[in-house]
Amino acid sequence: MADATAALDLAQQKLRHLLQADPAQADFDATFGAFSRIEQELTRIETYIYHLDHAGADKPGLMAAHRSIAPRRNRIWQEVHQSAAVHRVLHQWAKSPQAATLAPEKKHAMAILLSQVSSRVTAVTTTARLLTKKRVQLHEQISKYNDNIRAGIQNWQHLFTNPAQLDGVPAATLSKMAADARRAGLATEQKPAWLITLTAPGTMLDIMEHCTVAETRKTCWQGLKSPGYRPPHDNGPIVHRMMQLRHDIALLEGYTNHADLKLRHYMLKNSKNARLFVDNMLQRLRPVAEANKEALRNGAAAHGGNGTATIHPWDLVYYCTQIDQASNKLNEEALRPYFEYESILQGTMTYFGNLYGLSIRELPTCYRQGDASAPADHIDVWAPGVRVFAVHDATDGAHLGSFYLDAFARRGKKYNAGCQLLGSGTNGGNTGKATPQLLAMMLPLQPAAQGEPLLLSHRELRMLFHEFGHALHLILGKGEIHQQTAACQALDFIELPAQLHEAHAWEPDVLCTIARHHSTGTPLPRALAEQLATTRYGLKHRHAAINSLLVAKIDLELHTRYKESFYNKSLDAVIRSIIEPWVLPSTIGNIAFIRNFEHTVDGYDAAYYAYTLAEVMAADVFAELKQQGLTNSAFGKNIRKTLLEPGYSLPPQQLYRNLMGRGPKADAFLKNLLK
Repeated sequence: MADATAALDLAQQKLRHLLQADPAQADFDATFGAFSRIEQELTRIETYIYHLDHAGADKPGLMAAHRSIAPRRNRIWQEVHQSAAVHRVLHQWAKSPQAATLAPEKKHAMAILLSQVSSRVTAVTTTARLLTKKRVQLHEQISKYNDNIRAGIQNWQHLFTNPAQLDGVPAATLSKMAADARRAGLATEQKPAWLITLTAPGTMLDIMEHCTVAETRKTCWQGLKSPGYRPPHDNGPIVHRMMQLRHDIALLEGYTNHADLKLRHYMLKNSKNARLFVDNMLQRLRPVAEANKEALRNGAAAHGGNGTATIHPWDLVYYCTQIDQASNKLNEEALRPYFEYESILQGTMTYFGNLYGLSIRELPTCYRQGDASAPADHIDVWAPGVRVFAVHDATDGAHLGSFYLDAFARRGKKYNAGCQLLGSGTNGGNTGKATPQLLAMMLPLQPAAQGEPLLLSHRELRMLFHEFGHALHLILGKGEIHQQTAACQALDFIELPAQLHEAHAWEPDVLCTIARHHSTGTPLPRALAEQLATTRYGLKHRHAAINSLLVAKIDLELHTRYKESFYNKSLDAVIRSIIEPWVLPSTIGNIAFIRNFEHTVDGYDAAYYAYTLAEVMAADVFAELKQQGLTNSAFGKNIRKTLLEPGYSLPPQQLYRNLMGRGPKADAFLKNLLK
């Protein structure tokens, strides 16, 4: 509370200094730099509270403190963004002769910041008040949406008492479920049971992929669908209200729809380009979609005794897994003994550290309870098991940033997988005095049973690589001001480093370097790693590629044509009409995943296509990396210099061209899926 109050005091002090600036005498630092630092203070308060809340931190009074400071924080935010005086200082200096001579990086920052101080808002008081009102209402609806999902997640669990119900589930997964049941007081060593909750998404997926019992898969699928679907936590009406508010806000801001407002600084610029990208990719992948449907029809007949044209949704992932295994003869459980968590974690850091010229080391931490004191050389963390790592340049030893690693699922932790920037550093600008970044890397791994090693699935290993890609991008990517950090980068570019890292998780040269058998220490056999590589573009991956594009299509339809397509209509009916030409019809009618799919509501709204665009770009870059050699540190350092370190100092299109010498090509991505 004291820190938040101090940050608000500092923000108000900086705002006074900004308003006193004489545009004729000031420079970039005194105008746009000052504006950025005010935003940074206000954003930092929300970021820390959001993070501690989502991390399930045991901090009494956290939300009460937030409620007490929120009114003042919101007033200052409005003073900054809706002030005619602030608008005047920034716009007058932007027209000055000095502004015309700025470096491209500062001109880019100036354009971004000017867009945040709308002349429409400052010029029309009535419009400003209405915008504020609707933004508050939208924030309230998003909070209700998320609260409904979290209530559903916390309220659902299922206890299996008969091992036959879990036939086919990997032994490592069963062991974790049994340990969870014992920790919850629902089982003993003498009377075992197996607990599944929605806070363990990896465990749930293991069941959906491998369990031979259809009724068990159905139970788990119903659990996955319960948050946001059932009264009193039905998110259907809330989705309609959010879309209406977003549309209204876009009109008030002078845009045709929410997507055009959101994408104005993104790679694809506007909704028209985004829709063209998604529709073009779907059409080019039409043969893949048709092949998927045929394979699933055959799989249903072979594995479920049902060759009809419809499919139960709880059978979909299971059939994909069984079909892939029958095709490639690889049992992915044979990989698990080589994917011991601690060994893979250290190997991942070493591999990418070498690729980019980084040194990564762990720092001592302490979890304090109550008023207990922590050793002076230890870092205070919000939960037991949270670790901290510092990232330095391997050549000159410069401290580039640090990250918390909160890897394990626990009750009250609302994160799935993701990275959150907590403290924004800079590259020092003309001073040369760079400051480090601070972030949190969050994973939802299920802890192993006591005394047993934690053995990852390949899916979990890919998730680790993906999030570590985000973490290094956030640590390396910084500019002279907060808005130039990688965290502020366009979403349809920010997934590129993560997808690029994830691509390494399929490569034998990488896996055979970092993977060791947990008991013998022997490296992963080359033949097994090569067999895994051949499975990368199997049915499960091809289906996921089509599904990602369909989600992007629905997301864009919601945020560009809500009035025409969804208003006063059933979410299920409209979504069904969009996806049915591409997939086998489902036996279940309530398919409106938007009820509990937070990505397309809070963050990736109107930009879910970013995942496919990032995959296209990552395949393009990775093909070049493989050609030059995966361990080629020269190309790795070039990726660091041109793609990661600039953050948002330059437009994303330019960053890509600086690395590749051209714009993105979809050839590698399409070749992989169509072969």
